[in-house]
Amino acid sequence: MLGAGVTFKILDQEKYRLKVSLSSEYEQTDFRTAIFNREAYNGNSSIHTFRGTIWVNGRYQLFDKKVVLSHESYFQPSLEQGDNYRWRADLGLELPVWKFLNFKINYLHSFESIVVESQGEEDRILTFGLTVKSY
Repeated sequence: MLGAGVTFKILDQEKYRLKVSLSSEYEQTDFRTAIFNREAYNGNSSIHTFRGTIWVNGRYQLFDKKVVLSHESYFQPSLEQGDNYRWRADLGLELPVWKFLNFKINYLHSFESIVVESQGEEDRILTFGLTVKSY
């Protein structure tokens, strides 16, 4: 993947940060198999396309910096093939355990419109963990 883009800071404060990016990329993906969930791509062991990307990222410190809400999402359509797109949404919530330690809950949901025959288009992952704070 190779591309270029621009990022805009919508909010850039100590407790609140929100950024939006727009970019365009050229992507070439090689596959071990040439059978896909969409028949139009069958027989191709390599798929290449130009993509556009809209990316949004935010982090918000709430309740006197004790709770942190974060998100990162993107939508990435092919600029050449209308049925070739992907998106991803990542949401996180951090709650204080100790002065420098937070408990974190994270939810990730992704979708890929073109996948090899035996692979699912969607993934959902819920994780729990600890985050060391440095603020």
